[in-house]
Amino acid sequence: MTTKNRKAGKITPDYLRNATYRYLERYASSEDNLRRVLRQKIKRRLMAADQAADLTAEHEGWIEDVVQHCRKHALIDDELYALSRARSFLRTGNSRAKIIQKLLAKGISRDLIDRVLAELVDEMGDSELFAAASYVRRRRFGSFSTRAADDARRQKEMASLARAGFSFDLSRRVLDSDRDELEDILYGMTAQQ
Repeated sequence: MTTKNRKAGKITPDYLRNATYRYLERYASSEDNLRRVLRQKIKRRLMAADQAADLTAEHEGWIEDVVQHCRKHALIDDELYALSRARSFLRTGNSRAKIIQKLLAKGISRDLIDRVLAELVDEMGDSELFAAASYVRRRRFGSFSTRAADDARRQKEMASLARAGFSFDLSRRVLDSDRDELEDILYGMTAQQ
């Protein structure tokens, strides 16, 4: 059986359920993201069978049934997903603005994002300072840099922090901090988690 014939198989509720399980084995997902993934799978199958890639009401019903089943059995949980992703984004140096943007793109509601970010502030203290310190360390800016400091380099680092969504004051603060101070921020907050 060729790949094209296998992909052109019949779309059934069982196919969608099995495709969902395979997807969730590999990736965490929000409800909205899972709906998008399943719609794309159906469209690819329809196109492989040389059919119009339009989903029917029946397809949408199957997708909704699978999502409800996954929610009922705790295979997807938007709040847990948002909290996990927000923590991960903070550790890799994403600003609050970037985290909001990324979670909105995955279909998480703004209210839930705000609750999750408030929970992280309660848990970590100044999570934005932690994220900025992580960003500076990862990019080897400021006191983490091995290059000689000059005004042009400083301007580039400030611009990079601004594009990453950090405020001017916070950017200046982390770039002016010495390495020990930033490591205390990073390792002190990491230990609290």
